[in-house]
Amino acid sequence: MAVYKPKVVEGKISGTGWPIDGHTLILSLWDYDDYESWHLAYWTDKDDSAVMETMYITETAAGLCLYDTLEEFIKHWPEWDPEGSFCIPLENVEVLKTLQVETKEVGSFKDVDAGGLKQLIICVYRFPEDFPDKCIARIFDGTKPTNIVIIRESVEEIREDIIKSSPDKIPFARCKEDCKSIVESWI
Repeated sequence: MAVYKPKVVEGKISGTGWPIDGHTLILSLWDYDDYESWHLAYWTDKDDSAVMETMYITETAAGLCLYDTLEEFIKHWPEWDPEGSFCIPLENVEVLKTLQVETKEVGSFKDVDAGGLKQLIICVYRFPEDFPDKCIARIFDGTKPTNIVIIRESVEEIREDIIKSSPDKIPFARCKEDCKSIVESWI
């Protein structure tokens, strides 16, 4: 079974007309809605007031707010729980830092339908920045990374999976220009 992790970023909000404009928030981007908007994931205490006012304004405009005044909403803010995810249009977010790349972890590459890829390449990493205590392999379509990975304890375990799932692939050692965590690429 695949384990999915969305892309997570620090993003500066602008142009919404909401109190969160100018604030840097933690946002996620998901495949289930075809990457149509950023989803508010987390905010710091210094952003809490702006987020609270934004929630009140948007819930009131949508006819979903349980409270008639901002003062009532503020009083109940500590126990407030959203009924869904708060979405921000893509064009209103400047990505400042990627905190987590989108990944779809599969048990084995043999479980992947790679029929739509033009050139399947599997890149093997030892302790990459996004998985600092693991070895991973990511499928690429030519030079473009996909979100599909396998995660193992060792490079040898990854090689075993690649050999079983893609016996036609040949390993090539890391080039000096490659990221230091890359071990090899199977082409």
